[in-house]
Amino acid sequence: MLWLIAVIGVAVAPPSAPFVAAAPKPAKAKKAAPKKADEPAPAPAAAPAAAPEPEPTPVIAAPAPAAAPAPAPAAAPVSSPKPPVTVAQKSERPTLAVFDLKGNGTRPHESDVAGAAVVRSLRELDAFEVLSSDDLRSMLSIERQRQLVGEESDASVSASVKALGARHHVVGSVTRTEGGLSLELRLLHPDSGTVVEQRSVKTKPTLEELVQAIGPIAQELVGKLLMEEQGTLLVRSHEEGAEVLVDEQVRGTTPLPSALPIARGKHRVTVKKDGFVDRTLVTQVSRAELTVEDVTLVPSADFARSYAARNRRMRIGGIVAVAAAGITLLGALVVDRLIAEPMYQGQFKPRQEVLELARSGNLNASTLTPLQQQCAANQQQCRDEARNITSTLSTLQIVSWALVGAGAVAAIGAAYCFIAGEDPNRYAQLVASLTPAGGSIGLAGRW
Repeated sequence: MLWLIAVIGVAVAPPSAPFVAAAPKPAKAKKAAPKKADEPAPAPAAAPAAAPEPEPTPVIAAPAPAAAPAPAPAAAPVSSPKPPVTVAQKSERPTLAVFDLKGNGTRPHESDVAGAAVVRSLRELDAFEVLSSDDLRSMLSIERQRQLVGEESDASVSASVKALGARHHVVGSVTRTEGGLSLELRLLHPDSGTVVEQRSVKTKPTLEELVQAIGPIAQELVGKLLMEEQGTLLVRSHEEGAEVLVDEQVRGTTPLPSALPIARGKHRVTVKKDGFVDRTLVTQVSRAELTVEDVTLVPSADFARSYAARNRRMRIGGIVAVAAAGITLLGALVVDRLIAEPMYQGQFKPRQEVLELARSGNLNASTLTPLQQQCAANQQQCRDEARNITSTLSTLQIVSWALVGAGAVAAIGAAYCFIAGEDPNRYAQLVASLTPAGGSIGLAGRW
């Protein structure tokens, strides 16, 4: 027990005081009582038992300082529940909900295939958030499962469906008759249930043909909605007079006078012209923005050859006309200045002066030239010669004016050939070739 007392003492003592185990004190011996006579002598006391050896005192190390208590983790802040985010809030595009098409006498898969084609056609417009029936069923399934585990009620499920924010609903039916399959689509307002727009596809003999006809009909169905989300499109081409079609509808010829108002989303643009390979592309029109498409038309090889030959003839004709104009105008100048003018000054005018002096009576032979003196000596012959020269001068004048007119016509023809005709080498280095490229048509060329 001593070592236990020592341990207790160490525990009570201050930590700085060293501990020394004290040796046990020996027990004091009791004094013997006086012997009485009549008492017999006591028996010799047995030798006292050897005292037990003290147990070794354990060495107690100084207690380590107590560690500071770890701070309690801060309680997570309680977040307030967030309002549900609707599909309409996630995207700026309006939402359309497309429900299963009703089948009238159809095979089980036909209405499903037609419905999928409607969803795909609307999604290809890239102007709406389109929710299919599968999307709606998946959402309802998730909400119903949450309701079953007690997280939501019927009211919350209905609210979740309304939270989709669908701007309009698309419903319809597929009907099979003896001639094939027909389709009817209706665009409904979600609140009033009224029919906003209705379109139909006439009877098609096969399901594949019906699916191909769904794309344009689906676009027409939401045409009014698309126009509310419209932008503008400007199509430019280096070829004048090319026909511009947007979604298979003619919208004008190049150059377009102004940008076209086009509904938001993807559109199929086709530019075509006789003798050129039709160019078709898909463009994306954004709301309230101008989209510009520059289209290069590639001529066919036959058109390039005929174009070069035709304009080469025009170019040659223009050159010939220029030469003809130059020659005729030069001829008119020669006739007028080198033939008619000398004849008038050298032959007609002297005779005319003599005849006028003779008529007036002022004829003076000393002042006359030899030719005039001969004319004065024989005035009748001089008068006949003057008439002949006058006729010749009139003829030369007519010839001169004819040459001037011919030159003017040739100049006009040359101007027409050069203005109406174009460079015959315009498409000389542009090679149009149709090569298969992965199942599509590839255009290769160089300027």
